[in-house]
Amino acid sequence: MQKTSTFASIIAKFLISLGAFGYNFLKPKLWASGTRNPPYVNNRALQSSVEARKSLRKALASLIKKDELFIIDWVYGIPTAGIAPAVLLAMEINKPLLLKIKDEYYLVDIPNLKAFIKGSITRLMQDTDVFAGTVPMGIVCGLMMAEEAEKPFLFVRKEKKDHGLGLQIEGIVEIGKTVVLIDPAYAGMSPYTEEAEKALMEAGLDLNPKSWTLFIDNFIKRLTEKDIGGKTIVGLEDLVSTGESSLKEFLALIGYGTAIIPVSIFDYELKSSKNSFTAKGLYLRSVLNFKQIIAEFRHSGNLPFDDEKKLWDWYDNQPNWGDENGFPSVKG
Repeated sequence: MQKTSTFASIIAKFLISLGAFGYNFLKPKLWASGTRNPPYVNNRALQSSVEARKSLRKALASLIKKDELFIIDWVYGIPTAGIAPAVLLAMEINKPLLLKIKDEYYLVDIPNLKAFIKGSITRLMQDTDVFAGTVPMGIVCGLMMAEEAEKPFLFVRKEKKDHGLGLQIEGIVEIGKTVVLIDPAYAGMSPYTEEAEKALMEAGLDLNPKSWTLFIDNFIKRLTEKDIGGKTIVGLEDLVSTGESSLKEFLALIGYGTAIIPVSIFDYELKSSKNSFTAKGLYLRSVLNFKQIIAEFRHSGNLPFDDEKKLWDWYDNQPNWGDENGFPSVKG
């Protein structure tokens, strides 16, 4: 198995080649914490590349130690962006997937769902260009179908995100491609199929058929607090900036009596985040961090020296950078 440092370089190269990492000092992005920040990382672009997903599956699995693999019960995907990487890791290590839906927890039988998904791939779906899914089970089933068919994947939000890149469709959209929207049916969920279909069509994709319904009742169950206690869980986050939202989700599960192994695709490794995790006795493992992607960006020849200096100035003063540069924080 390749070393994590090698995987970091591989994933960084994918992000840079896909245009999923960059920065803007004139229009800094709003983070969930309320601060505005120049760099951005769009890990969801990785879902649209079959080769990137293959590398990401192995990269995430490489963060799990051999002895830990035997004691891990579930993989948890933090809503919403953490669900896709959690699905990839759960498929790679063959473990059930824990989801949080409207403040309730559900367990998805990934090993058996994987076999069901494989049998659900039709010739029509093999011939399609792209798979798409809604949140949350559309991400799970849609991404698993995309993996089985070796096709790109998009996940569609009900509406545009109110921070970050402000996207409704997550992933790389190629106009004119044929897309199948995966629409799982489960009694406890209300999919927003019409909104997703509209967003995909407005983006220039051809829906054929409009949606494909999977009945998944046999593969998902609602959990009680008693079910969760005593489990060892790998918690997956897409990206960690200040760490506030991630830590909140992890602590909620710890409150039920679980042991948490926090993992992310990307970590800015900000001082505030490190201190917050350490204070709770948690050590965050990440495939890629800010220093590594900056180094790879520099080597690509696309990072001017002055811009790199500005990025490090931001990094050293992240909590105050926006307020001091004319981009005041948005208080929650």
